[in-house]
Amino acid sequence: MAPTLFVSYSHSDNAEHRWAERLNTFFDAVKDTLPVDVWADTRMGAGEKWRAEIASAISQAAAAVLLVGPGFLASQFIKDHELPDLLRAKDAGALRLYPLVVAFSPWSHSLLEPYQAFNDPNAPLEAMTPAEQNRWLNRLVVAIADEMRSVQVLPAKSAPPTNTLRTAIAAIRDSLEATRTAFVMQARRRNQLVATMQSRLSLTELPEFEQLFFRYFDRMDEGEQFEFAQIRAITEGLLHDNNRKILDTIEATPAVRDELPILSALRLHLLVWLNKYDRVFAKSARMSVLYVGVEDGVPFPLGVDEVVAEWLVQNK
Repeated sequence: MAPTLFVSYSHSDNAEHRWAERLNTFFDAVKDTLPVDVWADTRMGAGEKWRAEIASAISQAAAAVLLVGPGFLASQFIKDHELPDLLRAKDAGALRLYPLVVAFSPWSHSLLEPYQAFNDPNAPLEAMTPAEQNRWLNRLVVAIADEMRSVQVLPAKSAPPTNTLRTAIAAIRDSLEATRTAFVMQARRRNQLVATMQSRLSLTELPEFEQLFFRYFDRMDEGEQFEFAQIRAITEGLLHDNNRKILDTIEATPAVRDELPILSALRLHLLVWLNKYDRVFAKSARMSVLYVGVEDGVPFPLGVDEVVAEWLVQNK
């Protein structure tokens, strides 16, 4: 099953300008080359089990577009059921997030404030002419199409895999599941610590998480130091150990990269992550989180968890 690109929006924000439908028109123009299935609730028919359909689409999402307006930020369903899962996946490195601000809204006082919006929240689409609105919708779709080409699909099934190959890919799956769980757990603690420090130190501008903790390490109080240590323990333990296991398995069984080419991208990502861990993180007590991503040229490959899991289902 192909990963999804989940479009989240509020019907009240959408009523006048029909942002979701207009965005989908631009996606239709590139759907033949887009390696994800664009999903919004506009595709659901009457009587469908909409909550289950939405939950399923989110669980398979490799990327998400958020059409943000006051209705979006006020929606209890979005706040309770859509946004938490999407933000956890984003923080875990399992999903790319594209917040497009379509209407004036209290962005700076929302859960989305720490994240980069695709456009300026102070200049939303509703303040533009229809032509300018379309220019931004097109710009978003082109950006997504370019980035999503890094998503790989399963190769055609050929000869039955050997037991060694199956064992190696199963081990990679287990470690990927462990790292995803660890990322989500760590992100929750990280966000709580950032909120506490921001309030106590009256921080008006927040640098990236690595820089924030490094810069303000000496100004943490006893409780913040304790939480910092818990976050660092996750990096030192679950994340480091499972990333090392995945890389060791890929290196010990090169055939896994021929069977699943996306594992070559994962290998490069892990080589850089582990190099940064050994040469920077391990030598600095001022770090608790460690990220390697798009800016380094080796992002965590989108959809790798799904590709590995689907291969194992098909090759029982």
